[in-house]
Amino acid sequence: MTEITRSNYQELLPEINEQIKNATFISFDAEFSGLGPPSGGIRTSLFDSGAERYQKLRSIVMQNTAPQIGFCIFRKTDDDAANVYHVDGYQAYVSEPCFASFNNTNNVVLSLEYKCAKFLRQCNFEFNALIERAVPYLNSKKTRDLTVYFNQHPDFIWKHPNRYFDKTFFPESERAGKHCYTSEDKVNIVKRLRGLSQIVDVIREHKIPLVGHNFALDLLYFFRMFCTELPDDYDTFKSLVGNFLPHVYDTKFMVLSCRKLLHSHPAYKNNQDKDKLESSSLFTAFLNTTVIGDRFCPHVEMNSTCVHFEKSLQIGRESDLEVDKNDLVHSPGFDSCITGILFLNISHIAARIDKNFERRTGPPTLSELLENVQSWKDQVFISRAAVLAMYLSGNDPKPCRPRWTEATIMQKINFPVLKESLLKLGPVDIEKINDYSFRFAAAGGKCARQMKKLLTDEGYKIKNINIPYNKESYAVSGELKQDGVYDRSKLLG
Repeated sequence: MTEITRSNYQELLPEINEQIKNATFISFDAEFSGLGPPSGGIRTSLFDSGAERYQKLRSIVMQNTAPQIGFCIFRKTDDDAANVYHVDGYQAYVSEPCFASFNNTNNVVLSLEYKCAKFLRQCNFEFNALIERAVPYLNSKKTRDLTVYFNQHPDFIWKHPNRYFDKTFFPESERAGKHCYTSEDKVNIVKRLRGLSQIVDVIREHKIPLVGHNFALDLLYFFRMFCTELPDDYDTFKSLVGNFLPHVYDTKFMVLSCRKLLHSHPAYKNNQDKDKLESSSLFTAFLNTTVIGDRFCPHVEMNSTCVHFEKSLQIGRESDLEVDKNDLVHSPGFDSCITGILFLNISHIAARIDKNFERRTGPPTLSELLENVQSWKDQVFISRAAVLAMYLSGNDPKPCRPRWTEATIMQKINFPVLKESLLKLGPVDIEKINDYSFRFAAAGGKCARQMKKLLTDEGYKIKNINIPYNKESYAVSGELKQDGVYDRSKLLG
């Protein structure tokens, strides 16, 4: 893939922006410096609503960064009969600019979890390259702050003669014979320091769909880095995402939804294709959706920017790349390419369910393909939560997990031993009410029933509790209702 660096990004950006203008969609992937909760933070839980999960993910993103990103630009040819998509792939180390007194009050910090650093190094991440070649970015708020700073301190570079200023951003030619920057100079510097954030302007203007896999954390990083600061409020975040990114797709959510669709469709009752979507992991889903393709399946061609993907893609169509430990696996440029092709594959499988598909003499048109996945737009998968996804363009969905269970016994509970016993039956999270009572949320119906039986046999009194949500809008409710739908915060006392 083409690597975007500090030395070539100004040359490449006009070409990239032109490609985005004509794109069908863009796929995105990022590598993270940290994944766990900040010190003292609360881990994710099966009790989480969409709003609660947003707060937890936000705390992770606010404490860490995404030091490397990759994206692929997919463009369908004008010939619908050909059904060909051309792909351009890019990858870059990225960092927020830090210089002079602009960052003194809010310094740029790079935090790094050891396990993430180890994983990144195993995936050929070059830490020196992050320092030496990283491309800058500034979200809209930081851009405004920088503009204000330049207007207030047009001579800042002359006031700090002993400090290092990167000549890529502050070329000496703009300083010669001057004592401060002109208005034109300041505009040019801001543009250079915005760097890759400029692609969001094009995505926004031309309403280009953004696609990711298991996209919740990537999306929050993308938003904070290239769009604007993450708001405290979940609903505000949703409205802002729609403003910057008109169309978002999560291929993990799409795989899970397509699997459910196939299992419920009469035409697939005895068809083994539905079983091939049991795994929603990126490389397995890529392999399996390729296997169940047909003569009308979309065809992708790598352009010169990522032509070296071809060999690994072919291997991935025949075996699981994660298992084979292919060299390109977990490089964000390649992973974003896999994500984009998976998006096309799933869209095509969804189109095949159309009753008129078998009578077709050619592949679905682009508009038909996108129409079939319209219902999955703006739905971002979240794992181990009360809901399956965050709905970016509306209220969150009805909870998808089994009802919570409250258990009480007359003697003090040994909670570590209790949790160990329940975990043997399946994924579960426990909330202590007091020394004699607790509440648990199980991942699936079967393990929930087994856990309730175990507790009943041990003498616990069991009570089922509906997961709180507003029945009219399927939004998580903050009120204690009288119809058996409860607000968990009140239950916890």
